Amino acid sequence: MREDLENLRTELKNKIDEIINNYISTNDNTILEIPDDNIYMEFDIDNNSYIAFTENSKEDDEFEIMFAKLNVIDGNKILRNIENDLEYQNVVNEFNRRLSLVEGE
Repeated sequence: MREDLENLRTELKNKIDEIINNYISTNDNTILEIPDDNIYMEFDIDNNSYIAFTENSKEDDEFEIMFAKLNVIDGNKILRNIENDLEYQNVVNEFNRRLSLVEGE
């Protein structure tokens, strides 16, 4: 199971890197901007902010949720990789908890 989690984490990191590369222009100083339509949820856990986002718009029939650590610097959102399996699992658990609250309303 641990190997499966590591493989999943590696796949997700590679996917996030691929999506980030799609948003970044050829200018190395460009800050990544994710369109608001692609942001599914933002939330905090233990004084850290996280973002759940998609490659496609939320209006699409199918979309894959990805997670990243979020920092705001000078009003700009900066995405960072989630550092380890425990942190990733905590983020997924909190996302699912909040999602169940929204769906339950």
